[in-house]
Amino acid sequence: MTTNTRWVFPVLALLLALTPPARAADVPTISGPVSGGTHGRPFTSSLADLAASGYVEEEYFIAGTATSYGAGKSFESDGLWSVAPAGSQPFKTRILVRRPKNPARFNGTVVLEWQNVSGGFDVDAEWGYAYPELMRGGYVWVGVSAQRAGVMGPPLRAGFSQPLTLWDPARYGSLSIPGDDFSYDIFSQAARLVGPHRPQATPDPLYGLKVSRVLGIGASQSANRLATYADAVQPVANALDGILIASRIGQRGGAAPLAADLTMPDPVKIRPDLKVPVLVVETESDVLSHYPARTPDSDHYRLWELAGTAHQNQWADSYFGDEIKRDLGGSGLGGCDRTVNDLPTQHVADAAIHALNLWAKDGKAPAIAPSIAISGSPAMIERDDLGNAKGGVRLPGIAVPSAFYGGLGTPEHCRLEGFKVPLDRETLKRLYPSHTDYVWKVKNAAAAAEKAGFLLPQEAAEEVRQAETAAIP
Repeated sequence: MTTNTRWVFPVLALLLALTPPARAADVPTISGPVSGGTHGRPFTSSLADLAASGYVEEEYFIAGTATSYGAGKSFESDGLWSVAPAGSQPFKTRILVRRPKNPARFNGTVVLEWQNVSGGFDVDAEWGYAYPELMRGGYVWVGVSAQRAGVMGPPLRAGFSQPLTLWDPARYGSLSIPGDDFSYDIFSQAARLVGPHRPQATPDPLYGLKVSRVLGIGASQSANRLATYADAVQPVANALDGILIASRIGQRGGAAPLAADLTMPDPVKIRPDLKVPVLVVETESDVLSHYPARTPDSDHYRLWELAGTAHQNQWADSYFGDEIKRDLGGSGLGGCDRTVNDLPTQHVADAAIHALNLWAKDGKAPAIAPSIAISGSPAMIERDDLGNAKGGVRLPGIAVPSAFYGGLGTPEHCRLEGFKVPLDRETLKRLYPSHTDYVWKVKNAAAAAEKAGFLLPQEAAEEVRQAETAAIP
């Protein structure tokens, strides 16, 4: 491993009035850009063509002392928690930075992603879904390796999972995270290093760009960490200006433990008194586990539930399958017994980042979305006569259906890919007397979704183009 000269960021003597003073432990050292190693590139280097969009990618190491948190009193499901420092340990990890090469293209917003480690290695999940909007919108994206599983392991799946220190010991062998109890503060410290009040020293991973706001984002496993972060850490750290939580799923309505020895409530809702906007986006795959944790929309909270969609759709299988084949040498993703759900959740990921940025920047709240209809005991999703979910955000593919879409598939290892079963010819002819009629209905549905903010103009136009070339009816 080789790095450029290492510099230590000084603690700022004075921060702006709205930002709490930083302690020494809040400001880690930073070194880089990092180069060398066996592979000669970062793990999860972008598959998207950065150069074509005028973007560059660099990796840095950050090191310091991280704090863990304990409960000031028993946690309740309302998320109105109080926490206190419980311990501290040294850490060293990496951040991956993708930024516009031309400073004039920067829109003032850093999108800070909590790298997903559910497979035992880093995955830049939200980048993989939303890189079209991130680059055309002029955002800086920063991926944080905040958790031990992605940095040190041990491998969750023997022979497949490769944390950074195993994947490239020459490059990453010096990295160390003491445990996930410290991940929340590591994320806060990374936010401060790239935020509006970051220390003015060299190296600056943003090359002097003037930052106005930092949005914290995470998908799936990382969304669960961010849900807990929002309730427990954001009120005391005040490190983020907005939070995007994508696909909370699993225990506690989709929330991670704050500490290994701490009892967590079930479910965990997002606290109602946050001063920064929170946008939660749930696919149909997620809604039944998240359902008990639904939080009412408010001045600082929105919930979008996407009817018919899958936690990991065809787009994700393609992008992350290619990433896994390149980085881990595996066969990628696949093995489902039915056609994988192709409803474009990636289009909503683009729109969600755009909407959250406007909300944090201008105070313009996103549209309030209808919930997916759920009833019964045990709770079940209500369905129409084609089998598709009722309610929720209805993308053109579900508002003008040509298939039955499910959020959960089989077998178990591709359960979250969902499935797609095309409607038969007779049903299509009944629904759409002509191809012109079908395209007209898709245009109307795309326009409605765009007007509400669930699609951006580019993705709405793509939906129409696909309808125009489809052999329907």
